[in-house]
Amino acid sequence: MTQEKFWNIAGPIILMVSGWFMLYAAYKYDEEQHEKMDWENQEWAGVLSQWILPAAPWWVLRVVFTAIGVALVSIAIYHWMSILPEG
Repeated sequence: MTQEKFWNIAGPIILMVSGWFMLYAAYKYDEEQHEKMDWENQEWAGVLSQWILPAAPWWVLRVVFTAIGVALVSIAIYHWMSILPEG
């Protein structure tokens, strides 16, 4: 199996799984989860994120998670459609 063939199979699967994970995260993210977050001690977030994330309402992050999930799933579907043999 060539590297191109491998990534034509594995790439969309990785995108699909990541997209479904983001959609699940959006589904489960609610106001209670948002309130539980310790925004001041987020080492992974940059300074700008530490200012923006606590100020943003919970539903904004839910919309962002949904948009990322839909984008990843859409890219995977588009890739699969582009490599399917025509005819």
